[in-house]
Amino acid sequence: RELQLIASFGFGRHFCLGAALARLVPDQRSALMLVIVEQLSYAEAAEVLHVPEGTVMSRVSRARAVLRAFLDGSARPATHLKPELRRVV
Repeated sequence: RELQLIASFGFGRHFCLGAALARLVPDQRSALMLVIVEQLSYAEAAEVLHVPEGTVMSRVSRARAVLRAFLDGSARPATHLKPELRRVV
């Protein structure tokens, strides 16, 4: 489904997609590419990345959220790419 959406964007949007992919942290980008582009299952991607399946699911979900925000124009500035840490007492 995501590949069809990317293809339907047309030539001008490919640049936006490349910029959005560049904003992802490497772990998220790797998981997303394995699941979306290589069409591996979450279990297969987890095996390739040597992480639990739930970790792959989380990384893909976060990557999709970053891409969605970037492509719809609601992304925060690049200085906020790292998640904010909060002290839990």
